[in-house]
Amino acid sequence: MAWTTPATVTTSQLMTAAFWNTQVRDNLSFIDGRRVGYAVVTTGQTGIGTSQTDLTGLSVTFTAATGRYYKVKAGLTFVRGAGSPTAAIAQIKEGDGSPVYQEIFVETPSTSYSLSVERSVILQTGVDLTAGSETVKVSAAANVATDVSLSALTTRPAFLLVEEIGS
Repeated sequence: MAWTTPATVTTSQLMTAAFWNTQVRDNLSFIDGRRVGYAVVTTGQTGIGTSQTDLTGLSVTFTAATGRYYKVKAGLTFVRGAGSPTAAIAQIKEGDGSPVYQEIFVETPSTSYSLSVERSVILQTGVDLTAGSETVKVSAAANVATDVSLSALTTRPAFLLVEEIGS
């Protein structure tokens, strides 16, 4: 279904089902239809070491169309305590782990306090996928031999979003 440029409605114009469906329903479906999949996590994940570890629940499987491009976006918050790593390395990648579409080094502020320090980040990339079933996921690792944690709450969830952005 394609986008229809909205008509200018005139006073006393009859609002038929066909007019409504084209001007309102179909255009709203077109806008919402760009979201092809998402995952939301409201429980954190601890013990993320120096090897890339898939983040539990942050995986989306969808059917990719031929010749279409997709935006993949992840919102993450990492936590470390005193003496823990100075950064997390987060990745958006294909379901089998390769290729890696986006990687970011998320620096966590240094602290001499025993309180946790956290840093939020948004990863975003555009991809041209092979038509058919595709899975994208998010993983993370600590940059040194101790661990980091993914912080996710109902008030600040971690997420993975896949949207179609055109051809």
